[in-house]
Formats: sequence, structure tokens, C-alpha cells
Amino acid sequence: MFFAISDRLGPAHLADTNIELAVTYTVVRDSPEKLIERLDAHAAEHAKSPRDYFESVRALNAGEEQCGPVMRDPVAVAARFVYLNRCCYNGLYRVNKSGRFNAPWNKQDQFKFCAETIRAAAGALSNTKVTAQDFRKASPNSGDFVYCDPPYDKTYNQYSADRFDDDEQRALAKLVRTWAEAGVRVMVSNSDTAFVRGLYSMGFHIHEVAAPRPLNRDGEARGPVSDLVLTSYEI
Repeated sequence: MFFAISDRLGPAHLADTNIELAVTYTVVRDSPEKLIERLDAHAAEHAKSPRDYFESVRALNAGEEQCGPVMRDPVAVAARFVYLNRCCYNGLYRVNKSGRFNAPWNKQDQFKFCAETIRAAAGALSNTKVTAQDFRKASPNSGDFVYCDPPYDKTYNQYSADRFDDDEQRALAKLVRTWAEAGVRVMVSNSDTAFVRGLYSMGFHIHEVAAPRPLNRDGEARGPVSDLVLTSYEI
């Protein structure tokens, strides 16, 4: 959503619990040319022995236990993140319970990326703060717009070692309701389930939308599904 409306935004704040994602956006914003140079190096090495190189980069693991290296060489962390995203199966970001990235190789002999897309993203992010933090640490003011895109209920949630379970869904719903009562314009997206509808049945408008779902173990089950957009205001 951010990149779709960035040209209409003032100062913005992007936050996610995934430190590697936050570092990547920061590097795209501040050092796009250095990132492109590092990605070119990945492409050259990948071409020599695709599977072996992918597995060697995946094994490096730049998780939270290595916050020191993350801060010392953020460009390397960002390049690794982009490389793995482009070279893993279905672009699936998946970690095990120890927080280690474990998605398999996509069996493609070439690693391709678009340098111009990175440069365009750098421009969109130029007036944006990026942090790695839990949603509970957000502190919007009256009149702000906040969009929350949590792991969806009853779907894939292996984005981090700490799974986003029902208690987390309840905590988010409770918090955004307090924001809405304080004058913050809130939008949340989630699965169309009875549980989610119940969480947002008071104080929120519930909108059904058809959304693509390209990731599914059953290939025939991939396609549009009903999701919910929940807003504290009428649209």
C-alpha cells in the first residue's frame, strides 16, 4: 500500500518486527547504488553454481542474534534479503522456530533484479522513517492514518520465530480500537473469518474484498479469496 500512495503522503513511518526487512528498506532509501552494486555481485556468483550459492547465502543467517553485524554492514544484510527473496521458492519469506530463513531454492539458474525499481523505491522512501518494532510500540496522534497488515488469521504465519497467534490478533484489535477512539484513522486487513469479524464488530466498518492468494500447497486452491478491510471510518 505504501508504494501505491507514497506520492500523496507527507512524512511516513514504516514498521515491522522483521529486522532484516527494516534494514533493507533503510538501505534502499539511503544507499540504493551500493545495494545495486552488491546485488550485481550476487548475480555473478549465483550464475556460477546457482543451488550451491543460494544455500551458502541462506546459511549466513542475519537474524536478531547477529544485530552487531546487521548494524556494521547493513548493505550486505539488505542484499542478502533481496537475493533470497528473488531466489527462493515463490518468493516465500519463511523462518523456523529459531528464526533462521529456511525457504528452498526456486531452481532458477539466474538471479534477476530491477535496478530502476530500487531507485524508484529510494525516491518513495526519501521522507520515510523505518523501524523494526512491535505494533505495541506505535504511538500515532489524532488525525494520523495507520494501516496494519498483520499475518492473516488461519493462514501462513511463519514470518518470524514468534508466531502471530490468536492472542496477538486480540491485542492488535484492542490497541487499534483505542487509537480510533483517540481520533486516529485506522485501516486493518485480515482474513475473512468469524474470529476476525468478531474482533472488529464494534467500532469498525467491515468491507469484503476479493484478493489473490498465490501461495498455497494445493495449486488448484490458488486464486482470489475473500479478505476483509476493516476501517474506523466510512469509505
